[in-house]
This record gives sequence, structure tokens and C-alpha cells, in this order.
Amino acid sequence: MLLSLALLVALAPDASPPEAPASVDDRGHVFVEAPLALSAQGTASRVETVLTPWAGLRAGWLSHDDGGVFFGGDGAILAGLEGGGTAQVALSKLPLLLEGRGLVGMRHRVGLFAVGGYGYGGVGVGGGPLLVSAFDDSRARVFGTWATRVGAGGELAFGGARLRIELGTGLRDARFELHGAVAAGAAF
Repeated sequence: MLLSLALLVALAPDASPPEAPASVDDRGHVFVEAPLALSAQGTASRVETVLTPWAGLRAGWLSHDDGGVFFGGDGAILAGLEGGGTAQVALSKLPLLLEGRGLVGMRHRVGLFAVGGYGYGGVGVGGGPLLVSAFDDSRARVFGTWATRVGAGGELAFGGARLRIELGTGLRDARFELHGAVAAGAAF
């Protein structure tokens, strides 16, 4: 009789309520965003500063712990535009950069709102067309480029929507560079 009762209890379905599934944000999430950036770089002559606007697409994954700490990585494809010179001699570059970064930071969540700060570091490689025009002659070439960047950012999120602001520094083509970005996107 006791053995039958023990078997019945062991094989009976669990009557406790099922656990609520963890939210996407509790275990980590995938994000996609569109960054708009501006970099400032000194030239070899140290006379002028080259400003490069960038636009692109970034995607990545972040993992969260219970204390609000997150870590992860992302990858981006960024396209830029550089130009300079005079009416007689001009140079135009269209760099395309593939960038990979690691991120670590803290986030505080209240309901659907979240605010956080993070640090990042990464490397990028790429290239693109280079157009040189001198008086009546124009020539096209292909160039390569590389970059290393470190920086800090802040994030504001509401539900799945997010807005990030970043400021960093690094090297691009062996020259010092300042880099700032604003990115809007969504987390899944």
C-alpha cells in the first residue's frame, strides 16, 4: 500500500503553476541598429583635419546577468565619404569598413525603460575606390584601410527600441582619430 502511494505521488503530474518564461532581455538579446558617425583625423601634413561622415548597419548579441552587467559583441558594415583639395587638384575616397567590437557595461531597468553605459573596443578592415583629379585628368584607384577603436557609450531603451551615443578614439591607417556616433535600432 505504501509502495503504491509512493509510486502514485512520483508519477503524478506536477500541480504547481508553470514558471513564467524568462524575458528576452533576461538571457540576452540580438540587436540591429543603424549608426551615423563622424570621425576626425589629422593629416600627414598636420595642417588640416579630415572629417569623415559614416553610415551603416550594425548587428550583435548581448548577454545579461542578474546584476545588470552585460557583455557581448557586434559587427558592422560602415560606408564613409572623404574629400579634399582644390578646384584644380582634388581627392575623393569612399571607404567601406567591416568592423567587429567587444562590449561590456552596466544597465539599469525599470519596467520597459532601461538606461546604461558601456565600453567598447574593436578592429576594422576595408577599402574602396579613390578618385584623383588634376586639372583635366582623373584617375581611379583602389585603396585599403584599417582601424582600431576604443571608447564609451550610453544607451537609452524603451521596450525593444534603443538609442545609443558613443565617443571613442583610435587609429585609422596609422593616424590618430576621434570618433563619435549616434545609433538607433531595435532589440529582439
